[in-house]
Amino acid sequence: MAPQHPGSDSSRSEAPSPTVRLTGDIDAAVRDEVAERLDAAAQDAAARGGVVIIDLTDVTFMDSTGLGCIVGCAAKVGPDGRVILQNAPRSVRRVLELADLDYLCDDVST
Repeated sequence: MAPQHPGSDSSRSEAPSPTVRLTGDIDAAVRDEVAERLDAAAQDAAARGGVVIIDLTDVTFMDSTGLGCIVGCAAKVGPDGRVILQNAPRSVRRVLELADLDYLCDDVST
């Protein structure tokens, strides 16, 4: 089994809505990996007019780099798609609130 890298988890659901589970610190060090995974999920969702679910349960830190990746994903799902952030830890939710992106958080967020 490959070692886990901060910012990602290898799981991606085959469910109707692609799910990307992020882990660890989401910052410049993992930007390319996170952006690549979110872009792939956004393309998948855009092709079906669907939703990308981003699970933030295990994210310990997020800076503007992570916000940029989320905004980029939201832009790429297209006009009929949507990004939903689930289980954002309190510290991450605060960053989302400051950036006025907390509306993306699902009701199950903490």
